[in-house]
Amino acid sequence: MDKQPQLILIADKDTGLFYDKTASIASYQFCRDSCIICYTSAPNRPYNYARSRVQVLTLQQTLDGKDHRVFVDGKQLFDVEKILDFGTWMQLQFSRRPSRSYPDAQILLKKNCLSDADKRDIFRYFGETAAAVSLVADDFNILDSQYKTVQSVSPDTVLAKYLVPEAELETYPLPEPVLYPFGLNQSQKTAVERALTSQVGIIQGPPGTGKTQTILNILANAVRRGKTVAVVSSNNPATHNVAEKLEKKGLGFLTAFVGRIKNKEAFLQAQTGHYPNMGNWLLPEEEQQKLAQDTAQLSRELNVMLNAKNRIAAIEQELLQLTPEQQYFNDYYATQPQLQKPELRGLNADQVLALWLEFEHYAEPVPSVRLVPTAGHPVPFQLSCLADVPAGTGSSHPLSAAAVLRSP
Repeated sequence: MDKQPQLILIADKDTGLFYDKTASIASYQFCRDSCIICYTSAPNRPYNYARSRVQVLTLQQTLDGKDHRVFVDGKQLFDVEKILDFGTWMQLQFSRRPSRSYPDAQILLKKNCLSDADKRDIFRYFGETAAAVSLVADDFNILDSQYKTVQSVSPDTVLAKYLVPEAELETYPLPEPVLYPFGLNQSQKTAVERALTSQVGIIQGPPGTGKTQTILNILANAVRRGKTVAVVSSNNPATHNVAEKLEKKGLGFLTAFVGRIKNKEAFLQAQTGHYPNMGNWLLPEEEQQKLAQDTAQLSRELNVMLNAKNRIAAIEQELLQLTPEQQYFNDYYATQPQLQKPELRGLNADQVLALWLEFEHYAEPVPSVRLVPTAGHPVPFQLSCLADVPAGTGSSHPLSAAAVLRSP
């Protein structure tokens, strides 16, 4: 019988699970509450099945296997030529083995970006570039060989984001708690958090700014969540630097050098089969929850302290910039004896605020800033009034203490 238009499923009497029997069935006929089936092995011998044990599904659509990445129970299949969609079931036709049918719940299809001609051209350009400029190890261009083996690209991968310019990079919620076992400052903390919440992250800075330290913190959080991480560099010293710091923390057994053949051989020869006792690494569920809560609270307190530290550093930097300005100001009046240096000590709080605002007004003319008293009438502070304020007097200014800033 024609296998493609229909899929015939028969449920096992004991388990109730349905199986595809299409290839072995010569004919079938439904009769009220039963279904009579004849098999190809004995076409003249009918078998009577309860109607509820037989399903006949009609073909909905046929998909090209090259246009999709096919996963069955989470495992990718690479030799799928056609995908026959029967609604609740799918039949996969392979290039080198018999076809198989699965419930659609077991199958995940991801669109292959390389099925589009424009994206395929961009990918080909990447591959040609890799062949021309990539590093060669042991007379072998690793990146070029990888490009040649790739037949499909899922839309949720980083590579797909470069093939589809309009696609947005994915973001993820920040996992809690985030650990920083290798120390940090505010910029490093921000870098770690963005790396854990972004599909792509770029961390840059001159030597000595803590990039390796940041990488180690990212590794710690990834490994803690059961992830495997590839630390890749254009030179061995950079990766050795990361591994050495992990070794100092007693975590060298978590690393494996790959890439060059001599790296692999050295790694295999160094294996002793003895590893640290990690039995005490596992904590009871209650202790894990308490530790996570305590760590999250400490992380929030750390944020406050780091923000305060950054604010202090910003104020100190501003003071460094103002100190020479003050010196220039004093030097100027020292060379101009005919000018009277303004005396600021006699101004009250309202006058100092008004003076500050006027200086800002001259420094940043757009947008203009006005000092507005409670009566609603803008009253600028005149620099000339400084001459009318005797030192040490608490003379008042007509501005109200409730003055506020308002931009027109």
